[in-house]
Amino acid sequence: MERCKPRDDSTGLIEQPGTKVWDLPFMFANTKEVYALLDGASSKKIFKMLEPTGVVGLMWTGMGFRNLSNSKRPVTKLDDISGLKVRVMANPVALDTWKTLGANAVPMAFSEVFTALEIKAIDGQENPLVHMYSNKMQEVQKYISLTNHVYTPVALVVSKKFWDGLSDADKQGIQKAADEPKLLQRQLLDEGDKDVIGKFGTAGVKVDAIAPADLAKIQEKVRPVVTKFAPQIGEDFIKEFYAEIDKVRAAK
Repeated sequence: MERCKPRDDSTGLIEQPGTKVWDLPFMFANTKEVYALLDGASSKKIFKMLEPTGVVGLMWTGMGFRNLSNSKRPVTKLDDISGLKVRVMANPVALDTWKTLGANAVPMAFSEVFTALEIKAIDGQENPLVHMYSNKMQEVQKYISLTNHVYTPVALVVSKKFWDGLSDADKQGIQKAADEPKLLQRQLLDEGDKDVIGKFGTAGVKVDAIAPADLAKIQEKVRPVVTKFAPQIGEDFIKEFYAEIDKVRAAK
């Protein structure tokens, strides 16, 4: 078995159009919506899309929401992003998203990011909070904005050849062994996010939430990005994905 996740410097999971839906900006309002989608029909459909590559998907979990950090100024509204030199993944959707928001988007391997921030070659970057803290972004960044603009998923997959050789009982056992820890992983990730926000504050990093009205303006600004990439990902599939999100919201 292996984990299958978007590398920080890649264009997504295994290169299948459906997996790129996770690159679209500002789809989710909270982790409740994310976890429902990770366990829902659309994510199962992505696993079906991946089977021709020789893998069988067992479960989805994640690395968390990506957020923006920088060394220049607090970012709490759309205008604050303008002109910031932000490292982003070498990913067409990410590049277009940040350019549309007014940033100077710079594709760069993550291994180069800390040094680039340290020498002020770039102003900021975007990553999940726990990932930022574990990579010592608090030493080179002054501000974090809780943009929650993209959720980074992780999939647990197994070789299809191996899977097809198992008995039904063994398949059920392995599936159970995958399903149980995903809930613990999500719990630990949620707790970790809260924990590192406090640690960032202790380290002198200002962590800002974004007011709903200001977030709505940012979301509206990037709608053309979704429209642009929808044909590549699959317009019908995207509609199904958003319909699932709407169903979760309506159930509140």
